[in-house]
Amino acid sequence: FRDALIRLENAGCDVAAIASVTPHGRFSEFLTGVTMPVISILDTTAAVARDHAIASAIVLGTPATMLGGWFEETLEGVGVACTIRANVAEIDEMQMLLDAYFYVGRGEEGRDALLAFCKRINPNPTQSAIILACTDFSAAFPECATGTVFSVAGMTFIDTGSAHVQSILDQAMLEKITNESPKEHLRNGRQR
Repeated sequence: FRDALIRLENAGCDVAAIASVTPHGRFSEFLTGVTMPVISILDTTAAVARDHAIASAIVLGTPATMLGGWFEETLEGVGVACTIRANVAEIDEMQMLLDAYFYVGRGEEGRDALLAFCKRINPNPTQSAIILACTDFSAAFPECATGTVFSVAGMTFIDTGSAHVQSILDQAMLEKITNESPKEHLRNGRQR
């Protein structure tokens, strides 16, 4: 990824994003030598949680994501507690759900299984949001396809993929509105 980011920057790209969750576990390594802004799904998700006053969250995704702790570390950095973490059996069950429904394009069928899992792992759904940290989970909630934060069955969800795309679009609009590239905007001391 690092080499690709450098090639993009050398070709004149002003901003980039890695459109996959798992590589974000090594995100900072990929940024070595890269000066253009690279939009992080981790930072974007944390900002959404903070902006929606989410006090605590539970991260669901692939085993690598659930064991990696990247989302939890980033969320806790903005004051969102991540006190509930899946155990090994729950992580295995999550992988089975991904394999049975989400990786094979049967997300709507997997919805009930995912919601049942969320209810079991989240004993107090009014207190903790569910972070959907796998882009394949969006298929379970097609009616919420344009929403970054949404509620289903009394639970609040944050769709990390939607949050990431929205942040990328915001960067593109920033350039159009300010007539500055994201890199120039940051260089001139303005926040993204």
